[in-house]
Amino acid sequence: MLPTREELLAAGFEEGEEVVMPMPIDSNSEDEDERPRITAEVTCAAQRWRDGWRPPRPTEAQVHEVLHSDPKHTTSGRAVESTAQLRQTGLAPVAPWAALEVLPYADVDVAAFEALCTRPCLFTGVGEAEGWPAVQRWRSQESFVEAYGDMRVPVTEMFGVAGMGKAMKLTVPLESYVEYAASNQVDFPYYPWERDFAEERKLLLEDFWPPAWFSSDVFEAPDVRSEFPYSCHRFVIMGGQRTGARLHQDPKASGAWNCLLLGRKRWCLFPPAEQDFSTGADSEKEDYRSMPPAYWWLDDYPKLAARGKELGMMECVQEPGQMIYVPPGWWHAVLNVPSDGEAVTV
Repeated sequence: MLPTREELLAAGFEEGEEVVMPMPIDSNSEDEDERPRITAEVTCAAQRWRDGWRPPRPTEAQVHEVLHSDPKHTTSGRAVESTAQLRQTGLAPVAPWAALEVLPYADVDVAAFEALCTRPCLFTGVGEAEGWPAVQRWRSQESFVEAYGDMRVPVTEMFGVAGMGKAMKLTVPLESYVEYAASNQVDFPYYPWERDFAEERKLLLEDFWPPAWFSSDVFEAPDVRSEFPYSCHRFVIMGGQRTGARLHQDPKASGAWNCLLLGRKRWCLFPPAEQDFSTGADSEKEDYRSMPPAYWWLDDYPKLAARGKELGMMECVQEPGQMIYVPPGWWHAVLNVPSDGEAVTV
């Protein structure tokens, strides 16, 4: 339902101002209490996918409407000139004093990990040791798109102009997002964080599962799941050039494991002690996602890196197949660096 003139004026729009409102290709952001995570319907959708069913493809015009209607994601003042500089930054050698320790996953048991988990570390061979199908199915952009190119992934959510009501999830096929990531020249490209593993997206959870160290998770407890029906602790994240995250801390005092299977990621981390992050750091508020990560890496990262030893900075270039562990409270920023000839990291 479209807003009335009075609602638009009350929301801060001026008389005669143009309002751009992209329409969703499909809307499946129902209220959380309306969609239990495990239902016969979800299982049926996943089985239909295995049997060869695919959702209807949107038209090119529909895809364009979703990806190019939000002014925040269409500005391109610095994109062309920044891409080469960002890639150089993302792949630059890490100073020995700032480098994360790299350990084979198979050689670290739970007790050893608990001794290590107060600081960020990199681990190799997680997927192989756990037997993840994703090791093969996600090994390249081509194989990932071949398996899931028709799968609908969210790029953004659109709320009512008055900030009320439930959001409409705007999705595009995975293959369309990969094409967008390869061709867009905007400063702030979309960066899908898939957390809704309903319908055919449930199949993604058959390709990987938590490493043994994290088999016990408070967010999997039944009483917690009843309060948070949508996943707030498990994501599949896809990003192209100029995507990533500005310096921030994860919410809910949570630690995080992030296993990269496709492309590279540059990580910059600082310990949780109170420090002067007046240059470029954002608090636990989610507004850090409302500003282009590229600007932080271009403008603020060099200033903080110059004080890196003083601030206890740690860094790494995460390679495909490596898992990084970020302890609770650690500040971190991320820059996605797709491999040559590919458009996304996963």
